[in-house]
Formats: sequence, structure tokens, C-alpha cells
Amino acid sequence: MNHFPDMDTLCERIRGDWKSSAQILCRRIEAIYRKQGVEMTTDPIDQQFYLSALYTIIKAIDARHVIETGTFAGYSTAAMACAMNDLHTDGVIESIDPAPPRYGGFDLNNPVSVASRVLIRSFPHRVILHRGYSVQAWDDSRNALPQVPQGILTDLASRKPKTDFLLVDGDHSYPGAYWDLKVGCRSLKPDGPRLIFVHDYHSIPDVRQAVRDWRRQNDQWIVFRAYSKNSGFALLQCHPALIMAERKAAG
Repeated sequence: MNHFPDMDTLCERIRGDWKSSAQILCRRIEAIYRKQGVEMTTDPIDQQFYLSALYTIIKAIDARHVIETGTFAGYSTAAMACAMNDLHTDGVIESIDPAPPRYGGFDLNNPVSVASRVLIRSFPHRVILHRGYSVQAWDDSRNALPQVPQGILTDLASRKPKTDFLLVDGDHSYPGAYWDLKVGCRSLKPDGPRLIFVHDYHSIPDVRQAVRDWRRQNDQWIVFRAYSKNSGFALLQCHPALIMAERKAAG
């Protein structure tokens, strides 16, 4: 079995890299978008820490396969792809989004189209974009829900487990976050790092409650850490027994 950093060591590395290199990473991502004709500026309150944390984790665990729920404009995907490029590996990121024309609370039109243009050109062999719902359409309070396939994450999880890292940042309703956790953990390799990262853990109560409930149901099989500053995130490491039990229950 490969050896990966323990959770406390990983969290220390995240904090250290945020202080030393988060702005450098974000300028790099901004330059990637600018090269494709997209002007974007990372938010220093949340995005710079968030993107730096993802970059650090991918490098620390040498992730070769990542599943992400919630593509939006692709900033997080780009951060993880940069880390894979720096590792000089053949790592792949599969990102899932229903791609509505607009998201409530954001001014960017067709954000997933922006992500597609930038990511496919900049990381042509590293990023796979899936248009659809990770499990099913849950939350129509922030945007009109398009008629696109459901169960993308369910399908990916039904294959032989190969995922090193699951990023949950899609549907921010309670059922959206809960089912991304429940279904998504089945995709993790039992002999891999088995990490799940949940964005907006601090800022969105429904997301926080979904994590707490799923964690409470599986407490003996989960190592948990949380960062509560700004939007915050939860980082969970699943025991192999949880992954196998979930896969068995799913049939």
C-alpha cells in the first residue's frame, strides 16, 4: 500500500503553502485564462486559499484520478491540473456539472462553456468534462435546471474504484451535498489516499449539515478535519471498510 501524509501533516502543509505561494498559483491560473481570452481575478478572501489547498493536496498525495462535482468556470479544475502538470504524471480530472446558462449570485454567463474553452485547450489530455447531474437534480433555487443526464457520479462510482480524491462543490443543497458524499465515496480506491474535500463547509449551513449527518452515520470509518475561515472546507479520509460497505450496499 502506498504511504500518504496523515491528515494533520497534510493540513499543516496546506496552511504553509497558502502563506507562501497561494498568490503565485492564482496569478498562474489567471494567466492561463487570459491566454484563452478570459479575464478573471481570484478572490483573495476565499478562492486563493481554496485553490492553493487543492493544489497542495493533489501534489501531496500524487493524485492520478480526481472526480469533481461542480465545474462552474473551472478554476478549481485548473488548480488541480496545474498540480498534476508539476508532478509530470498522467493524472486525469473528471468534472461534473449540469451547465445551466447562469448560476444565481454570479454574473458570469455560461460559466461551464468558459471552463470548457480554457481547460480543454490548456489541459487537453488531463480534463474530462461531463454535462449532467452527479446524482440527480436537487436544487432549483439558484438557477433554472437544464434537462441533462442524471447519475454521472453514480456511473463513475459503479466502475472499479480508481479515484484518489473526490471534490464536492456542486449542488449546495442538503441532499445535493449528502448524496455526493454517499455515492462519491464508492469511487475511491480502498488502497489509495481516500480523501474527500467539501468546499463551502463553513459558509453554507445545508452543506455543513450534510457533512455532519453523513459523518455521524459513519463516524468510526472517517477521519475529519475542517477549516472554518471564510467559506471554509471539510477534509475527510474514508477507511477502506466504508468504501467497500457502500459499494456492497449499492449492489
